[in-house]
Amino acid sequence: MPLNAGAAKLDITPRTPQHLAGYPPKDRFHEAVHHTLNVRALYVRGRDGDALLATLDLIFVDEDLLRRACAVLQSE
Repeated sequence: MPLNAGAAKLDITPRTPQHLAGYPPKDRFHEAVHHTLNVRALYVRGRDGDALLATLDLIFVDEDLLRRACAVLQSE
């Protein structure tokens, strides 16, 4: 079986003002976008199985988002 692979990049930059994590004061919102936030994925299918590697330009991913992403992937 040949090795199949695919890659993708998606802009996930918020379109509305958001709190800036890690910058005091805690009620500060972003004023402009200097660099987009992205999610990148690499999917590989080979003889021994499938693998997916995803990276996100985020400080953290909460459990709810992780559960929803896993549910979508399992349904595909």
